[in-house]
Amino acid sequence: MAKVGVTKSTEKTPGNVFLKGRVPYITVNPENKEIIVIPNMELIDFYKSLDLRGGDIILAINEKPYSLDNIYEMISESQNWKENDVISIKIKRDGKEQTLKGKVKFPYEEKDSLKATDSSANKVKEAWLKG
Repeated sequence: MAKVGVTKSTEKTPGNVFLKGRVPYITVNPENKEIIVIPNMELIDFYKSLDLRGGDIILAINEKPYSLDNIYEMISESQNWKENDVISIKIKRDGKEQTLKGKVKFPYEEKDSLKATDSSANKVKEAWLKG
């Protein structure tokens, strides 16, 4: 039996822009169903690069309106975004609507993974994955 060379390594994977583990960056006003960036919280690059601030109300992303009624759709839609995708977010800040434009910046999390350390093992893995 052939010996397969595998080593433990750390991989950086993109995290969610709306949640860090179980800690959300957004909340909802139950009275009017508006989605709000949580005030007084250390925000990640996604928010900083777009100039989204705590207390901003998210009205729409890429022209699609969001509220409590479809917040899960917004979160699952964000899973399809790619790093540096162009994005526009319509917000309400201090009672005035405006649109912020920029690029998606993900928070990256380090996760343990296994990697093939010899090329023959990698070829076998790739052949197996192709089916």
